[in-house]
Amino acid sequence: MNINDLEKNNARNIETIKRKQFRELNRLDQDHQVTKEEIKKNHENNMVELENENHRQLVSESEKKEKILGQMKKNLEETQKITDKQIKDLKQKTVLIQEQELEKQSLSRDKMKADQEMHLEDLNHRFSTSQNRMVAENQNEINKLKEVHHQQITGTREEFANKLNEQKHEFQQRINTESIQNKKMKDNVDRQFKKDRLATNVRQQVELNKMTSSHHQALETSDSQFRKGVKEQGLLFETKYAEELKNRNEALSRLDHLNKKIETKMKDDLKEQLQASVNRSDDPFYRFTELKPSMKQFENHIEISVAIPDHAKRDLQLTLNNKEAVLSFNRRYDDTRRLEGVTNKLHKVESFTTRINTNQHLDPKGVKAVYENGVMTYTVKKA
Repeated sequence: MNINDLEKNNARNIETIKRKQFRELNRLDQDHQVTKEEIKKNHENNMVELENENHRQLVSESEKKEKILGQMKKNLEETQKITDKQIKDLKQKTVLIQEQELEKQSLSRDKMKADQEMHLEDLNHRFSTSQNRMVAENQNEINKLKEVHHQQITGTREEFANKLNEQKHEFQQRINTESIQNKKMKDNVDRQFKKDRLATNVRQQVELNKMTSSHHQALETSDSQFRKGVKEQGLLFETKYAEELKNRNEALSRLDHLNKKIETKMKDDLKEQLQASVNRSDDPFYRFTELKPSMKQFENHIEISVAIPDHAKRDLQLTLNNKEAVLSFNRRYDDTRRLEGVTNKLHKVESFTTRINTNQHLDPKGVKAVYENGVMTYTVKKA
């Protein structure tokens, strides 16, 4: 077999290998596109699920907070109703007590007036009885004397006519004197009775004034004590209501603070998840599945350039194998997710290898690397 046949066989083999590599590259590119679409769809689904879960948690917390606020409002309204009812009952009791006290005073005054009238009637009756009795006794005595004188006159009319006249005259004088004395006695008794009655009336008026004054003082004392008790009870109710309102406000502040804390934590967790998603989207594992270097031929060297992120430039290595330049990219990825008290950790290792046929013998010791503007450039001297 001559050299031309070898060259033709080599050319056919090279062409076959190139077509095979081209088909392999197309297949890899299609697989890469499919994988990329699946990753993108999963990422979007995860974002939608995270947003829905966050929305559900926010709605649940808002409903809980509204329920707690409604219950607190209801308790405050019930407390206000109970307070108003108690104040109303106290006012009704106060009015009832005052009416009872006024009724008792009226009954007491009527009773005192009735007692005084009965006492006056009793004094008048006793005075009339005494007066009638004295008149009856005088009349009886007069009748007795008349009978005695009549008997004496009848027995000795003639003998004692002159004496009878004398005695009659004396008796008439004595009667007149006794009448005058009786009249004086009656006048004295009337004056004394009137004096006693006036003194009794004065004493009764003094006692009545004292009783009225003491009763008014007792009423004023009772009214002042009642007003003081009502005022103290009102202050007590106001203090209790203020303390209850303060406790409710403190509980509401604590709930609001807890709600804000939960919202802040949820926002921070969502930010961490979003940041993790952004970091994953910036990571080479999610951005590409192959290296795309470019090569330039020069007289004494070649340049191989690869676009690579700054944080991943240390993971890229270039090795030489005869006429091939081999680019290797090794990367470790750690991810931690926390959701509802569950921690998920991911540790991933992946490698990319790209071989470049330079058709030149290269010097492994003549390799220089320069990184600038997101591009790693390797300069390799020819052997």
